[in-house]
Amino acid sequence: MSNKSYFSEKILLPAYLACCFFLFSGISIPPAAWYSLNDYIEKYKGIAIMEMQRTGIPASITLAQGIVESNYGNSALAKYSNNHFGIKCRSTWKGASVRLHDDKPNECFRKYSHPYESFIDHSYLLTSSERYASLFSYKSTDYRSWAQGLQKAHYASSKRYARVITSIVEFYGLHYYDTSTYQKYTIHPVYVDLVEKYAQKYGVVNATALTDVPNMPVESEADTSNFNNLTQLIANTEKTEYTVQPGETMYGIARKFGTTVEAIQALNALPTTQLKAGQVIMVLQ
Repeated sequence: MSNKSYFSEKILLPAYLACCFFLFSGISIPPAAWYSLNDYIEKYKGIAIMEMQRTGIPASITLAQGIVESNYGNSALAKYSNNHFGIKCRSTWKGASVRLHDDKPNECFRKYSHPYESFIDHSYLLTSSERYASLFSYKSTDYRSWAQGLQKAHYASSKRYARVITSIVEFYGLHYYDTSTYQKYTIHPVYVDLVEKYAQKYGVVNATALTDVPNMPVESEADTSNFNNLTQLIANTEKTEYTVQPGETMYGIARKFGTTVEAIQALNALPTTQLKAGQVIMVLQ
């Protein structure tokens, strides 16, 4: 996880960069589908709710952070290493890893065999560190305090981090899942096995937060909410003009201003993500 990530380097990483990385690393990969934000929420809301029941971390916070860090499942790190939270190796990591350029060249990131392991590891990161201990004094329905607490604990260096996370939660209605304890969602049965074997597999010690597994849901629930309309978010957020600098990409500008490529495109009616140096665009502040 990048220390200065809010809309991280992984945000809206163009597919060609992911392909180039694996081509140069000698790994042959098939083309990967592009997920919509709605796809991401539908696919991972179940695991986020299960982890909330197990650890107390709000499902809305987990989903919002996953959306930010993985470009809602479209970053190379998420697609090919199942790492949805940009978590770096650190000296204690005993699992598989992958090298990517982030704050520094050729940094080590954790690689998981299943996306759920990334969610479990994210929970362990928050539950095992004194740095985040104060978060658990908040209720799992108090996503605003959790977002502010993550910023105060320097989960990311951006002063906009809490606002970004809160805006995502509120605009996409993710706080709905913080009260979804008794609803049933589709989740792969492998979850139970992954939770039980996580500590042993990755050499994690003192993993007391990983002992209780909630009852496995068996039914699915359809969610017909519209997650794709950016009009409200754009209308309610301050805007400013920005002149594109030489070598800048749209995803880099999105990261700089704590917004998304999707929002920049909608705000400027841009059909592609290609920008030219000197081009003046509007961005959300």
